[in-house]
Amino acid sequence: MLKSTRGAWFRGFALRVPFPSDVPNRPVYELATEDLLALLKLHVSSEASLAGRRIDEWFPPDFFHTVFWQLWRSTFAFQPWSSVAEMRRYAIRFMHLLPGFHRLEGIMRTVYNQYDSVVRPLETWLEQQGVRFLMEALVTDIDFELGRSTRPPRPSIA
Repeated sequence: MLKSTRGAWFRGFALRVPFPSDVPNRPVYELATEDLLALLKLHVSSEASLAGRRIDEWFPPDFFHTVFWQLWRSTFAFQPWSSVAEMRRYAIRFMHLLPGFHRLEGIMRTVYNQYDSVVRPLETWLEQQGVRFLMEALVTDIDFELGRSTRPPRPSIA
């Protein structure tokens, strides 16, 4: 039987059981056994069975006070009312990052926010290439001429 104290490493998570303090950089996510079981159940659940369910309907209330949840929500912009199916997709996609997640190892970060680091430079470069941006326009149709790479598609703008 597991004791509800802090510490031991289990498949990428920390249980609340004693763990040697001399292990360097060990992750301490403060996940209780019930949190781990909920994560495991989430991993093996089908997408269809999660439809319409929220994260706070899946996990016990204490889960939202763990280091794991704080890291998870700040890294991937999740809220307790977010879709648990979406959380499952992210968990499967980024599971390989869990051993270093508490140090944000392997997570690509931009110097500024993503808009200023990615969107604005891309927009500037596209404008330099002759791309015109029309804001608040309704595109009703786009004609493509297949096989001719020199001619761009012509949108019908209302």
